[in-house]
Amino acid sequence: MGQEETTTVIENGGLTNDTEVFTSQGKMTIERMFKDPYAASRVYCRNDNGDLVIRAFRAVYHTGKKPVVRLTLDNGMTLKCTEDQKIYTKNRGVVMAKDLTNEDDIITTDDYKRK
Repeated sequence: MGQEETTTVIENGGLTNDTEVFTSQGKMTIERMFKDPYAASRVYCRNDNGDLVIRAFRAVYHTGKKPVVRLTLDNGMTLKCTEDQKIYTKNRGVVMAKDLTNEDDIITTDDYKRK
């Protein structure tokens, strides 16, 4: 897909500035969180077991231009991220975005709404 300006919320991987994340205040873009670090106090994320949890928001860091991949899911949702972004799948656990295959079943927030 080429290189885009990306930021990251965690120490490895990265999401593009226009990525929306779920926060305690609703959906918010990475760019807004970078510009206003007090806009969201808590974010939904995965713990080491892959469980969806809400944690205190730390910081967003600009990481410059990096190769970006676009993932299009069966539900029509798209995600742009760096190749080293961790993606949680039902069938293989944590997989780097660059290593995903068409057989991987990516876990989304929709999976939690159905429970």
